[in-house]
Amino acid sequence: MIIVGLNLGKTCFDKPLRDGSVCILENDNIKMIIAEERISRQKRAGGYESALKYSLGKLGLSEKDIDIVAYSSCCEPLRN
Repeated sequence: MIIVGLNLGKTCFDKPLRDGSVCILENDNIKMIIAEERISRQKRAGGYESALKYSLGKLGLSEKDIDIVAYSSCCEPLRN
């Protein structure tokens, strides 16, 4: 089972969030943790897009391989 944890880049009120990152677990083992700023080269970058693409590529995975996505968006109400 592949689980991806990530930080959204902005709130539902369009407030930008900083320090984005991605974590990928496979069968309860951490396979990759990386901050968005390491890939985008922008200090305190929010979001996850570049980090997710990089991580999936390094692990030889695609978006279709992901079973569960968990996300944080800074104390907002739950969204579907």
